[in-house]
Amino acid sequence: MINRFKKPLWWMIGLLVLVSSVLVQAQEAEFELAERIRAKVEAGETLNIYVSYQDVSNEFAPFIKRGVEQAAAELNVNAQFIGPVGSDADAQVAEIETLL
Repeated sequence: MINRFKKPLWWMIGLLVLVSSVLVQAQEAEFELAERIRAKVEAGETLNIYVSYQDVSNEFAPFIKRGVEQAAAELNVNAQFIGPVGSDADAQVAEIETLL
């Protein structure tokens, strides 16, 4: 059963590394934040990050959700794990469009 989760686990680790890298680069001024995000950071507001997953009810989703929650705590951001129940690409796209 563990082998089944290796690929998604590496994907999640990669995502967390990417988010961490973006925040570190922003702090080092090598990465230019969008003005609306910069304004929130300068005002001391907490950033909101949404991690969309194809099916939040599948057996691997709790592991991803836990990783999102841990990263949010470490990076001091509000992070939410979102996505449809059941694999429904149209529902996932609609949810992302609503967030945008």
